[in-house]
Order: sequence, then C-alpha cells, then structure tokens
Amino acid sequence: MTTIDATVCGREDRPAYADSAVEAGVAAAAQRGLRTISNAQCAADVRTVAAAGIASVEQGSLLDEAAIAAMLENNVVLVPIFLARHNMDEARVARGGSVQAIEAAARLAEHTRDAARRFSAAGGTVALGTDCGAPGSFHGANCDELSLMVAAGLTPTDVLRAATRNGATLMGLDDLGRIAVGARASMILVEGDPSRDIAAVANLA
Repeated sequence: MTTIDATVCGREDRPAYADSAVEAGVAAAAQRGLRTISNAQCAADVRTVAAAGIASVEQGSLLDEAAIAAMLENNVVLVPIFLARHNMDEARVARGGSVQAIEAAARLAEHTRDAARRFSAAGGTVALGTDCGAPGSFHGANCDELSLMVAAGLTPTDVLRAATRNGATLMGLDDLGRIAVGARASMILVEGDPSRDIAAVANLA
C-alpha cells in the first residue's frame, strides 16, 4: 500500500516508501515467482511502483500523464475499484459525516473515475476488482462494480474484457477468461446484450 492517505498527495512530508524499498519488495517477490500489486493513488507513488515492476495498481485515483505513461511503458494493469469507495462514501453520508469529509470523498471518487477513463482511452489495460472486505463490500456484488466502471466512462465491451480476460491474465491464469481451444470454460447465459447494456450481465437466463 504505497499511498497511505490520498488527501496528502503532493505534499513533501507525506508518508511514502522510498523507491529502493519498493524495488526491494517487488524483487523479493519476483525471486519467488510472485506478482506484486499496490494500492497507489498519488501519481508519484504510481510512477514509483510502475518503474519497480509492479503487476497492477489498485485505485490509481490521481494519475497524471507521467504516471499513465509509466504504467503503459511497464505494462501495468489498472484496477480502479469503484464499488468499495462508493459503498464507504454512501455510509459516510448515511451516518452524518462532516460536510468537508463528504466533499473530499466525492472529489476523490471523481478523480478515480477520471483516471480510469483517461488510462483506458490511452490504451491501458483495466481489470475488475472489488476490494471485498472493505466496509460494505461483499463477494458476489461484482455486477455493481461493472456498472460503476461503465458509469465512469469505460465502454461495456472494455468492462467485459476487464472482468474476464484481463483479470485472468493479471492473475497468471491464461486458460481462463477467454473462449479458445484448451481454455477452461466458466460461462453464463444472460438475457440481453451486455456489450450494449452492462446490466444484462446480472440478468441470468
């Protein structure tokens, strides 16, 4: 988790790992044949983990053009994770959080949507994630994440790829997430065309 608090991005005194520490962690994992991922929201943190060889960035809320370029150059996948943030933000409003906290959360949510939209438009690979285990986020709510990804500006087809092929590839499961000879099938039949209306994914026939 290279970004501890996204509200202090840009400050010189913000808590952050040294580049060498990130590089050492990624290298140690690689020696054991393991991928690494990082919750990175500040643009500087994204640039650091991308250069170190991270497999994916979770959230990436405050991507700038240099961070996007670093991710593209190093084939880093973006996992934006809208659902957990959406649930926590709704809970904050419901329990009467301060106006300042609610407004700050809303700005960060919009930055996250904008970052995912720009990264995808630049040709970056996006994968589905839910951050299940975060307050209010449970396994089985993946369809809600798909809808939020489309609402952020990704196309339904891109979102379907994010939920199948891209996610499988990120996890090193090249025989899943695609329809091909030799692949393992896990298919569903739905009513409607999810390439036009992503909500159709939830309408099991």
